[in-house]
Amino acid sequence: DAELFDRLFAINLRAPFLLSQAFAAQLPQNAKGNIINILDARLNRPLPDHFVYRLAKGGLWQMTQMLALELAPRATVNAVALGAILPPPGQGQEYLDRMAQEQVPLRRAGSARIVTENVLHLLTQDFLTGVIVPIDGGQFL
Repeated sequence: DAELFDRLFAINLRAPFLLSQAFAAQLPQNAKGNIINILDARLNRPLPDHFVYRLAKGGLWQMTQMLALELAPRATVNAVALGAILPPPGQGQEYLDRMAQEQVPLRRAGSARIVTENVLHLLTQDFLTGVIVPIDGGQFL
């Protein structure tokens, strides 16, 4: 439906675009900056479930790479692609742990700590840009 399409694109593509524009406009000419976008690790599996969500996240993937070129050398633009980190809406941690045991090669779910460590790593690297870091325990290999 058109309303869902507009809402998911507003959240997952338009908002990051506007934030990136505002960031680039205010970044002092002699300063360096970083943008980290949040993707879904399922992007490399173009299945029809969650069609509009995946379409918007695919656009964000492309935008990450385009902005990496556009904003270089003043800023790096990277993304993390999250897998089994949080349970789906309406499900609890038990569900996530059970799903991870069955579907994730490392047989466990990720955590906010793991995401934070990877984001901090990207923020400290001045020679990485346009990089998508999958944080999925190998789930989408």
